[in-house]
Amino acid sequence: MTWWSSQLLLPNVLRYPAPPIRIIKNNPSTLSIHCIHRLMHLTFTNSALGISSNQMGWPYGIFIINLPTISWKRKLHVLAYPSVVFGSEYREDFKECCLSVANEYSISRKKKMIVVCYDVLRDVVCVIKSYSVFTACLQHECDHNMGYIISDKHETS
Repeated sequence: MTWWSSQLLLPNVLRYPAPPIRIIKNNPSTLSIHCIHRLMHLTFTNSALGISSNQMGWPYGIFIINLPTISWKRKLHVLAYPSVVFGSEYREDFKECCLSVANEYSISRKKKMIVVCYDVLRDVVCVIKSYSVFTACLQHECDHNMGYIISDKHETS
């Protein structure tokens, strides 16, 4: 049993400064449907807008975004291994909080963002162009996949 397989059984989100939060997810691992269901469950039970596999200490580059205001058809997005293609220079302040960090921060995020990623629920590679709060959620969860936490961004903004 590896260190992260024991984490699959734990229902809690890791809190900073737990070391696995800082792990960068570069190479795709085999996705487990159990992990995806666990992330979905934690998103719904914590009334979260998103959660990343880093926050669970898992070696996957996946995250979930759940925005009920986007569309009734596609409010839940399970995305894997994103790569940012374009980010505009126009910035807007968003109030953000994170399940792994107790504080709320006001972060300057890019207004427009284009991301290429794998949509696990629909089994397709997709391109997402966003201008709204969805952009802030994408950037926040992409930051987790790159090993950043919200306080790192707060210090630089």
